[in-house]
Amino acid sequence: MTPPIESTTPPPSKSALLSIPQLKQLDRKGFVQIPNAFSRNSILEARAAAIDLYKSTSFSNQNSPSVRQDTTTFISDISSTPVALRSIIRAMRSVASELDSADSTDFSRTTSHRVPLHLQLAVYDGERKEYRAHRDNPVLGSRLQDVGLLHYLRSKPYRARGITCIVYLNSEDWNVEESGGGLEVFLGADEQDDVGETSKHPAIVSPVGGTMVLFDSRVVLHRVMPMLCTGERRIALTLWIEGEPRSTA
Repeated sequence: MTPPIESTTPPPSKSALLSIPQLKQLDRKGFVQIPNAFSRNSILEARAAAIDLYKSTSFSNQNSPSVRQDTTTFISDISSTPVALRSIIRAMRSVASELDSADSTDFSRTTSHRVPLHLQLAVYDGERKEYRAHRDNPVLGSRLQDVGLLHYLRSKPYRARGITCIVYLNSEDWNVEESGGGLEVFLGADEQDDVGETSKHPAIVSPVGGTMVLFDSRVVLHRVMPMLCTGERRIALTLWIEGEPRSTA
């Protein structure tokens, strides 16, 4: 499913979700994991609302089934969206303000951030569902001289992505070994590597409810590992924060 491309300036942050050490880690490694970014009750309410949407709304997968097997929809901070999800959406969108206000010595990867009006709500429902290794902003494959005008224009919604922000709406006792569905990030992988073989520091994030993950959309190769349990629904809310590379001049 091609994401809507409307974006706006980020809302102000009412309470910081990122500490200075976490900002520094995101800047240094291009990746940071923040456990318990949201309260247990807020995640339980958001998960229940997401499941209701999943049962009553049209989710789809317009991507190749050989690449990803989740189903998705796009939601925004409007009155028809359940309140429990709107509160998570607002907090996620405010992360961009934290990046904007960060000192360049703490965060220097991107600047001039904007946030899409719509976030992706994704559900993996069933055994062996996965998402193959990929980058959210495939910069190397989006140059006009390399891919041609048509592909270049089609890739517009992806080329603006600077930082990927994910919040998991799952149970607090999710076990990757039993249920699968882990987020595997291939830190340090070569630019031309699309499977993770050259990663110097691979890591697996358990999609525990309330966990927030941020990573550089342009360089971090990652995948969703296969689901192992038919009785689990893996639910994630994703925001692609737009940003320009910060000048080093």
